[in-house]
Amino acid sequence: MMKKLTKLFLVLILAVLCSSGKKPVPEVIYFTDWKFKLGDNLDWAKPDFNDADWENQLSGIPWEGQGHPGYDGYAWYRKSFNLPKEMLDQAFFKDSLEIQLGKVDDTEETYLNGHLLGKNGVLVKENDKTKFENDPLGYSKQRFYIISSHDKRVLWGKRNTISVRVHDNGGNGGFTSANMFLSLRDLKDYIVIDDVKSGLQLNNNKYSKTIYVSNKSTLVAISGKFKVTVDDANTGKNYFSKSWDIKLKAGALESYNLELKDVKDARLVAKYTFLESKGKCIVIQSQDFPYILTPKPGDSPKINGAKVFGVRPGSPFLFRIPTTGIRPIRFTAENLPEGLTLDSSTGIITGKVSKAGEYNVTLIARNAKGENKREFRIVVGDKLALTPPMGWNSWNVWGLAVDNDKVKASADMFIKSGLADQGYTYVNIDDGWEAPSRDPNGEMVTNEK
Repeated sequence: MMKKLTKLFLVLILAVLCSSGKKPVPEVIYFTDWKFKLGDNLDWAKPDFNDADWENQLSGIPWEGQGHPGYDGYAWYRKSFNLPKEMLDQAFFKDSLEIQLGKVDDTEETYLNGHLLGKNGVLVKENDKTKFENDPLGYSKQRFYIISSHDKRVLWGKRNTISVRVHDNGGNGGFTSANMFLSLRDLKDYIVIDDVKSGLQLNNNKYSKTIYVSNKSTLVAISGKFKVTVDDANTGKNYFSKSWDIKLKAGALESYNLELKDVKDARLVAKYTFLESKGKCIVIQSQDFPYILTPKPGDSPKINGAKVFGVRPGSPFLFRIPTTGIRPIRFTAENLPEGLTLDSSTGIITGKVSKAGEYNVTLIARNAKGENKREFRIVVGDKLALTPPMGWNSWNVWGLAVDNDKVKASADMFIKSGLADQGYTYVNIDDGWEAPSRDPNGEMVTNEK
């Protein structure tokens, strides 16, 4: 009996050992923590240097935030890691290796296994002697190095060491990007799905959009299948599903059109997938279509927006009572201060108040479906911007190209879309409106636009 149990136990052990798969080979090696030391010594680039007594630092956080406030000057980072040969064996492309360091404040010199690799994101020869600490814009540059996967500095199947020499001119210093890694350049690095270039158009309850797929490789054509699905995130209903067989030559760009009908009130999410010819999924990304979360306004009047408004004594007063509901709406206001008048059909209050103080007013809106009252406080004095301003800034879209027609069209859209009835008040002309010189009194005046 004991022999049978022993034999059964051994069989179970072997079954467990055989069923346990090999440890998966990573496609990416991430650098989240580093060895770190203040100072400067070129011996610290050598792979056999012992950095056991160096402190630990996390990537993405300047050294000022990790125990060295106010330090400017030189410091070194080191990272040792195993580079499995299987990474190269399993890669689709086997030609290029990418080392991504993100942004470094201010300037940097990177070594791989003791050999100089590059400076400030630019590959250099190993005997390069140019200074690197004097780049005033070094802090803003992305540092990534792409080298041949067969470069002599790369040690496949062995221990590798990356050493980074950093010089900080002032302010923050060191690694400021958290996404730091090493990987082979693969299909995912060459296939780009652009869902931003073409805006989403909505006309007569129908969406239309163009998606662009490009091959950024300069050498290799890539074949595969591009698939687009658009579903309602709330109901699961599918509004669009289509696949295209594509072959992208090196550097090629293709476009694909989407049209979706009867999309009213749907919360749509698009999913874009590219599968290479052997069925390996290499790119998946999603996009939310615009969706209005605000409940639809009711038929009866409802006064919205801020409950307080500030103005200086004697300055022009302009306020539109933001109100939803079926038009026409008649407006009245009780206890308006002297100097202000209300247009009962538009709900716009204008005029001037000369006497400082706080005035408590009751706003009333009536239509065929009902009535709504709301207390409203007018503060006349030296306190302005009593609430966060709700509106829109021309610079965000037009920049210096702003002109009269564009501003008017934007203001009209506030009315047409109903935003003005929800309390959106301001259309701010940021820049591009002023003349090159002031008038004889020194006042800024408008330009020809």
